[in-house]
Amino acid sequence: MSRDGSTELMEELLSWAGVTKHLHRFGEVEFQVNKTEIGHLPGIRLFDLLLSKPERDKIYACR
Repeated sequence: MSRDGSTELMEELLSWAGVTKHLHRFGEVEFQVNKTEIGHLPGIRLFDLLLSKPERDKIYACR
């Protein structure tokens, strides 16, 4: 049986401490920590990670 990228990514995210899986408002898979969304899977190989503006700016500065 083959595994797609979303299965592997989901397993990785669920291995993080405190991360739980839920239904996202658009029918996708959502991941939460302490009942707060940290991101969701909109496809089979993509994870939309929610970041604050300072966190996002820090990552963009490294590019």
